[in-house]
Amino acid sequence: DTFFPAVFPYTVRKFDDESMDFGMYDVQGETVLGRMAMGDDFPPDVPAYLNVYFAVPDCDASVAKATERGGVLRYGPVDSPFGRFAALSDPQGASFTLIDVTKTEGEMPATSPA
Repeated sequence: DTFFPAVFPYTVRKFDDESMDFGMYDVQGETVLGRMAMGDDFPPDVPAYLNVYFAVPDCDASVAKATERGGVLRYGPVDSPFGRFAALSDPQGASFTLIDVTKTEGEMPATSPA
């Protein structure tokens, strides 16, 4: 959690719940990035990766549009404290996630400065 704040003007918060190593990167009080460590539940042959989240005004409509154009729905849509999101792949197989941050469900996990 030191690299990105050294390069960009981020402050970092981490979940207080130590069972999940999740960091949230903020700029001027607005969360712009999140990162989750790959724990033991990930298969050992899965390499480290970045997953891009695109903020959309309507997750379900955006999923429909993406799949109509050749995208593949991999997971969701589901509601979370972060927003309604779905994981997809584009026609070439690149993974990405769509999220509507205005539709949240549940309580946001407590965080503290990292």
